Amino acid sequence: MRAALLHDLRDGGPFFGPHGFATEDLESPHFDPNGYWRGPIWPSASYLIFTGLRDAGETELARKQAERWCAMVARDNIFWENYDPISGEGNNCPALGWTAGVFLRMAVWLGSSSDK
Repeated sequence: MRAALLHDLRDGGPFFGPHGFATEDLESPHFDPNGYWRGPIWPSASYLIFTGLRDAGETELARKQAERWCAMVARDNIFWENYDPISGEGNNCPALGWTAGVFLRMAVWLGSSSDK
């Protein structure tokens, strides 16, 4: 199970795009970058995957996710509800606390010398 999950989550895999983990396979006929749970990058899902990878010892992949997430969110300084996984542009509501929380948790982890 672990190997299958990591295969799909790897860099260049069907869910890991240039800005993070999409909620639908990027090549799926159901993929829609603004299709709510059929494609966008969501803060909650991103954080759950990030912590799972980190806690499972997959720190290199967790770091790539955190770096991509933080760069995407910091790009326009708006904490969007979710993000287009291809362009990184924000979707829907432009002021979400959970987005800020995920950004802060990942940024702190990235800056922590004990996690490098």
